[in-house]
Amino acid sequence: MRWNVHGKDAATGQPVVLGVDEAEATHAVQSALSKRILVSHVTRGLALGSGTLASSGILRRVVLPLMAAAVVLLVSLTAGLYFANQHSRQQMSLAVAEQNHLAESLRQTEALLHQAEAHSAALEGANGGKAAQMVAAMEMARQQLAAAQTELAANGASIAALERNATQAAALKTELESAQKKLLDAQAQVKALDRQIADNRSKWTQAEPAMKRVATLEASNKALAAQMEAMKGQLLELVAKPAPEAAKAPDDPADAAAQRTHMWALKTGYDAASDFVALRFDNNVTTIGTSGGSSLVTVTATLPANACTLTMKTDRHRVYWATLTLSFSADAPKERLAENTQLVREFTRTFAPNWKNAEAWFSDAMKQLADKDTNERLVLVGDDFKISLCNNKVGLYTAKIESPHDALVDDQ
Repeated sequence: MRWNVHGKDAATGQPVVLGVDEAEATHAVQSALSKRILVSHVTRGLALGSGTLASSGILRRVVLPLMAAAVVLLVSLTAGLYFANQHSRQQMSLAVAEQNHLAESLRQTEALLHQAEAHSAALEGANGGKAAQMVAAMEMARQQLAAAQTELAANGASIAALERNATQAAALKTELESAQKKLLDAQAQVKALDRQIADNRSKWTQAEPAMKRVATLEASNKALAAQMEAMKGQLLELVAKPAPEAAKAPDDPADAAAQRTHMWALKTGYDAASDFVALRFDNNVTTIGTSGGSSLVTVTATLPANACTLTMKTDRHRVYWATLTLSFSADAPKERLAENTQLVREFTRTFAPNWKNAEAWFSDAMKQLADKDTNERLVLVGDDFKISLCNNKVGLYTAKIESPHDALVDDQ
């Protein structure tokens, strides 16, 4: 690894930056000291890049405490690393200065020793007393050298302590990087929560129209069910009434035929009408007879999924009239509106087969009745049919097809 050792040259006093390739910072410091450089601090050759951490979105209550704790931990570790680094630098500077002082003392002692030995060798033969003094001076110099070596060993211990401090600083730096990673993970969790909230809001917005349509359809079904219950109650009351004694079946077959011809019939036969009911309304069919011995019955068929009801009067040979009530609410599902449009088309083909522009007339009539009162209706009279259409103002339309003829229809 590349280390930049900053300091001053011991000889010139000029600032120096020495680039050293060593595995650890302490080795780089020792290499610089060996080159007579007073070390002030050490930096890595390549600076770590720092990206700007962008925080966006709404912090959730669950993630916010985690982020706050991460930030506090990050600040604490940074402050601890800074003060430990400053303290280590100060100790290292003191140790280097002390080492330089001891080295200088050692050099001076060695120089004095050499001088003493030279004087001792020159004066040994001439002056024994002076030689003894020189020997004592040499011994003192040696003691001073031993003391200097002891202090140098103590300085080495200080340098080892500084190396341990540098190791602790590296560990703190590792913890700092781990805290930064946790902070990034927390921010990623916040962004994921924001995306999930946005998706849930979008789904809820898309579901609101469907819920409104379901509520409207339920209201229409309830209104239709109430109408059916009222109709059933009226028909049951009519069936429960006893027949008047005067209403006896005629003995003469001609009179019975005359009674059966007092109602106008449609051109459509009973078989075609019953096939339409069986095909479109499955088994939701109710048949109620008429009191007084008459062969007339009222057939009611329902299609709850489409809010649709069909009612017709028949004697099981002819059909005298038919009504169709169904929903065309503006917020109903598109597939239901399409099914109801097809029901109208088949209804007119069955009970008014000669009506050519039925679909166009229905579309125009519903537009005209959109702003009309419930008691207003549109009527169309054809060659063999008469149709009336009304709007009950809750999205339901009722169409009735009956005979327009003035003459009585014979019982064939």
